Amino acid sequence: MASIGATRRSPSGPAVVFTFDPHPVRVLRPHEYPPPLTWTERKAELLTKLGVDHVVAYPTDEALLRLTAREFFDLVLRESMAAKALVEGPNFFFGHNREGDVALLGKFAAEAGMSLDVVEPNSEGGELVSSSRIRRLIGETGDVGRALTMLTAPYRIRGIVTHGAGRGAKIGFPTANLEGIDTILPAEGVYAGVGRLVGRDGPMGVWPAAINIGPNPTFGEVHAKVEAHLIGCDETVYGRPVEVDFLDRLRNIRAFASADELVEQVKKDVAATQTILGLLYALESLGKRVRIINADAPPEHIRFIDVEGRVEVLGEGVTVEDVHQADAHIVCDTSAWGQLGAMADVIRSSPAQRLVIDHHQSGDDLGATVLKDDTAEATGRLIVEAMDALKVPISPKAAMPLFAAIATDTGWFRFPSVTPITYRTIARLMEAGANPTELFQQLYDRNTAARVRLHGRIMESIALELDGRVAFGQATDEDFQATGAAQADTEDVVNRLLSVEGVEVAVLLANMEPGLIKASLRSRTIVDVRPVAEKFGGGGHAKAAGVRYRGTIAEAKAALLAAIVEQFHD
Repeated sequence: MASIGATRRSPSGPAVVFTFDPHPVRVLRPHEYPPPLTWTERKAELLTKLGVDHVVAYPTDEALLRLTAREFFDLVLRESMAAKALVEGPNFFFGHNREGDVALLGKFAAEAGMSLDVVEPNSEGGELVSSSRIRRLIGETGDVGRALTMLTAPYRIRGIVTHGAGRGAKIGFPTANLEGIDTILPAEGVYAGVGRLVGRDGPMGVWPAAINIGPNPTFGEVHAKVEAHLIGCDETVYGRPVEVDFLDRLRNIRAFASADELVEQVKKDVAATQTILGLLYALESLGKRVRIINADAPPEHIRFIDVEGRVEVLGEGVTVEDVHQADAHIVCDTSAWGQLGAMADVIRSSPAQRLVIDHHQSGDDLGATVLKDDTAEATGRLIVEAMDALKVPISPKAAMPLFAAIATDTGWFRFPSVTPITYRTIARLMEAGANPTELFQQLYDRNTAARVRLHGRIMESIALELDGRVAFGQATDEDFQATGAAQADTEDVVNRLLSVEGVEVAVLLANMEPGLIKASLRSRTIVDVRPVAEKFGGGGHAKAAGVRYRGTIAEAKAALLAAIVEQFHD
């Protein structure tokens, strides 16, 4: 695909993938034609995600297959496709009886003033990656996990749900029985995956799935079938199309002594599926043991995201020695020592390797390998891209916190940092199981009385400077004590200050502890607040930054206002 992109940039034109539909073998020798790996629409979807502009599924018939190599080049590639440049593999043949090869294609292309880029195939594990190899992994051994390392997305099948024997529902695990599958089936076995109920305009629901391919020997069945238990799905699926992605093979098909024993095994299959689909467990499936350790406990209003209680707090059952036992420390969403709190000195003194994943423009040298894109709207999106690079599927458990990370970093998609890439990423997370309605309610519609009272006191404290272009708000110790609110309850109120008409810069000053002020800065258009924060040891973005200031609220206000004035003058 990189070669196609490079070719497109050179002669200037769309990148078009040309494919035959159906495959020529299906026309010439239908009895020898194996089921395909995917269907045409799915192929086009995957190629488009890789950056292709158009996919042409050229109708294959006997007349096309009778064309000579010269006729195929002239009539199809030159006249019909108006090709300007070609990209092919070394084993390409064309024309009647495969008379044309890559060398002849290069000759024709040179005569026509076209370029030809011959791309060598990829290798994995010392063996060439090919459709035949992937077919063997999927269809003969069922090693869908290994196949995934050679694909750009999990292997997917589609079918129509039909009525089965109804045994699954009776034992508490209803299954969708799929028929009409026209692609290669994974080998018999039990798999973990993702099921999608498909509507006219795309997925209508996405659930983790435990999939059984083969007969059910416990009940004396001998005929193979495809059954998917969609975990948590309460939709009526009969007669509707369902797509299933395969992520890992759990076990072989086997007979159980009783239905009760089968139920217990299915429970284990479901649990294994949920485990594999979790982000942390996905990392651990790569051979890593993962712990999440923060300097402070998560704010109360976002603790719902940590459904399994995996976030640990330094000093609360976690020692410095525990942290130092790690082989690597991954710092997310900051690259500034000052933002790490008590974890900063712990990480500094650790011999472990360091990795930073961040999208903020400013930061310190943490002595780490850095994955940073300061044009990204959220670190959550960078983690999605890292998962893609590692070919780790996005699980429902991972989708929710990743959606929340992007949503909160963009003010629920209001900030100018939002791009079409943001929405494409969000769509993928929704397809993977993120529930925007639930997240919004949890994040923004669960205000406590204390939080509302604190916001009221902050808005009452508003002070306008520079002819109304700068707004300051404050939350003092007295405000916290009088309302019963916590530090985390100041979240997002700075954006309300910025909403005041005429205000270009908003600053919220909140007492964290005696002599330490947390300053949150936001800018509307013309002022870059990042240098303001950096001047006092903080950092962030041009439109959103923060700093912890040693002193009183009055001192912090005076110092920050002076720095903001300089930015207005610049």
